[in-house]
Amino acid sequence: MSEDAQRALLSYDWYGNVRELENMIKRLLVLTSDSVITKETLLDIAPPLEGGIRGSCDSLDKLITNEIKLLLDGSGEGSSVKVYEEMMRKVEKPLIKSVLAVTKGNKKKAASLLA
Repeated sequence: MSEDAQRALLSYDWYGNVRELENMIKRLLVLTSDSVITKETLLDIAPPLEGGIRGSCDSLDKLITNEIKLLLDGSGEGSSVKVYEEMMRKVEKPLIKSVLAVTKGNKKKAASLLA
């Protein structure tokens, strides 16, 4: 592991303690075949590690809440919006694209991660 990657790991506030670290290491082992783990590889697989900042969860929560509000606002009164189905429809394609990007186009790895 490169020195930059080690610094990123050490500067991160491990909210999930050892389990979070263990899961991240397992993801690294599955998703990369590099002989040396660089900071770039680490951040591709675990973006919240950059600078030890954890804010992406809050941003995702806000994004989802805003999307739900837009769905409900645009549905009109008396309309039966299926929020779960609509949100899954919106999320599915970007999720698959992101996992394929992380696995560098390896469809087999991407499928196993999404299963």
